[in-house]
Amino acid sequence: EPWKARNAYFNLEKLGAAVVEYQPNFYGIDYSTSATGGEPIGLASDRLFVEWTLESEKARHLAEGKEFVELQTPVAAIAVPNDWATLVKSSPESAIAEQNRIRTEFESAFAHGLTCRGFLRDESGPKYLLYKDI
Repeated sequence: EPWKARNAYFNLEKLGAAVVEYQPNFYGIDYSTSATGGEPIGLASDRLFVEWTLESEKARHLAEGKEFVELQTPVAAIAVPNDWATLVKSSPESAIAEQNRIRTEFESAFAHGLTCRGFLRDESGPKYLLYKDI
């Protein structure tokens, strides 16, 4: 589940990493079925891959314990479920549909040259934030 909100927030907003690649079905179908008690549901094992540029202004600020304020405005956002495991368990069909939507949005964003450098943690609607690199 590459879009777990807690993990995304930590990597993007606390470490200063950036999502640079989306790999569909990286480990195969139903690689992780812990939310369904091991029952196969046909869920692909999509994964996001990040780069962590230690010299970036964001990573340097965060490493020094300083707050980093992004000056650019995001040009796109990709909403993700706040509680992925509950969605998978309660409605596998909805989880698969959400995964397909998220995959399509990330692939389109990357095809248009966007980079995901931020994450908005929000209980009702967490989002990956995408930017056009200058």
